[in-house]
Amino acid sequence: PDGKLSQFCLYRLHEAGGGAAAYIVSRAGAQRIVSGEEILANLTDQALFNPRAPLSRELKVLQLVPALAMQEDRVKTDQKIDRLQTSDLEPLRHERGRRDGQNFWRRAAFNFYDLVERDIVGAVRKLWNKHLHHVIKRDIPFKAD
Repeated sequence: PDGKLSQFCLYRLHEAGGGAAAYIVSRAGAQRIVSGEEILANLTDQALFNPRAPLSRELKVLQLVPALAMQEDRVKTDQKIDRLQTSDLEPLRHERGRRDGQNFWRRAAFNFYDLVERDIVGAVRKLWNKHLHHVIKRDIPFKAD
């Protein structure tokens, strides 16, 4: 760990996929976030964790272990969760997917760039971190109460 906060360990985040369920933000970090428009123009996880985004490069991102919160779709339960009823993001995702499908050819260059960045550059970055820094992706346990 890079530090401790009460009974939580703080770890440097080498790579972030989407799906953060909660954030703890320092006063300086919050001031930087609200002073810009990145959050208004992009999804929160993308604005905060995209390594090419100015906001992401200016913030120091750490991860709490165990986690303080978890996303509803990750909860192990016998009940089927209807994310359309419980998430205000799900309709946005559905609409964005529909629009992206309609604009396939206009978005082709971006889609190609995204493919190269995510599947080739990202894969090389993961191998680099794994072999040089001994960084591996792992599930973070959830601390209930």
